[in-house]
Amino acid sequence: MKNIFRDIEDNFQAREFITTLLLTGIFLFLAFLGYTKFTTIELVDKSGVTWTIHVSYYGFPFEMMRALNPIGYVETSYGALFAGAGLIQILWNGVVLNFALYFLLAFAIVYLSKKLRR
Repeated sequence: MKNIFRDIEDNFQAREFITTLLLTGIFLFLAFLGYTKFTTIELVDKSGVTWTIHVSYYGFPFEMMRALNPIGYVETSYGALFAGAGLIQILWNGVVLNFALYFLLAFAIVYLSKKLRR
């Protein structure tokens, strides 16, 4: 086990660490941009009006952001109404898990490319 840590210490300097962080950022951006899931939620308010709210989830493999009721029309039991601004929520558990996953992936790529160049 000591040999593994010593090998990582010898092959992983500041330049490789910065490259790993940049790759992690690129992976997170691509995961955010490349995967969107659309769903709907039905809510009933106190007066009995049913609202269908459109929800968009962004991020892969764990969802990092959710947009509730995006700007546009909302379907109700009375018809379609124009909704104002939507609500955007950052799902921090997904952000942290995706960061850890993509950091490990970027670390493995940088480390193996450095080892194979030798």
